[in-house]
Amino acid sequence: MRGSLSIAVPTWKDARVWLALVFVLFCYRALSFAGFGRTRSQLLVCVAVGGVLDVIFNRLKYDRWIFPISGILASIGPFLMVDSISIRYYALIVFLSIGSKFFFRWNGRHIFNPNNFGILVAAIGLSGGVAPNPSRWAGSFEWTLIIFVLGAWLSWMAERWAASIAYYWVFFLGCLVRSAVQGVSIWFYWGTMLGPMFQLICFFMITDPKTSPNNRKLQLLFGGCVALLDNLFRFYELRLSVYLALFVTTVLYAVVDHFTGDSKGPDPWREKELEFGVHA
Repeated sequence: MRGSLSIAVPTWKDARVWLALVFVLFCYRALSFAGFGRTRSQLLVCVAVGGVLDVIFNRLKYDRWIFPISGILASIGPFLMVDSISIRYYALIVFLSIGSKFFFRWNGRHIFNPNNFGILVAAIGLSGGVAPNPSRWAGSFEWTLIIFVLGAWLSWMAERWAASIAYYWVFFLGCLVRSAVQGVSIWFYWGTMLGPMFQLICFFMITDPKTSPNNRKLQLLFGGCVALLDNLFRFYELRLSVYLALFVTTVLYAVVDHFTGDSKGPDPWREKELEFGVHA
């Protein structure tokens, strides 16, 4: 008996394909620069867990086979942004990230940014063994510029550039307010904006097309809300401020989306179905 097997794969117009190429560059930096403190084993575990879980969950939940580019990309975030004492914790963060896409859903979409959810939950629950560490990217303005340029291009491709611009400017204004209230030099706060980690969050995390608005005005509100809450949490010296800010904002957007149907717009990913003949 002859049938067919259909697999969803991304096309070259899919922003995820270009994001994957950019992440190859970032992973090269992480593995080749001694001060970054990352290993090939950590990368392989993250990618393997993310890819396998994405395939399994899609098959079980939607009865479809996919090329797991989303799972692989979601697994690289923890590798680049988190310090951990155990390789098992990296696997756990990836599991939380991928699992959040399939099990925390509302109105047919996942609520939380996968990387943000995995990192935040693990960092809170395993504070002694998991911590985002921006200093790993420090020491080179060259990488700030590289990430800024590539990130700006990718956020434009994903049609989420408005969220990034709003985050930048509202965070900038928030720094002015915090400087005036706390009597600290403005350069102390603006220094955060010149770091590579800030660019990663601005262009690669808050712009996730599946958990950020399609509508341009809502994108401005979304990015501005993340920046406003980030500044507020930093003012009160809350740990994991930007991750908490994004967590809260994605929940707020889920509520807005429930009433506006914003997420029902065109799919930001560009996929096609490949069919293969199989015998049974």
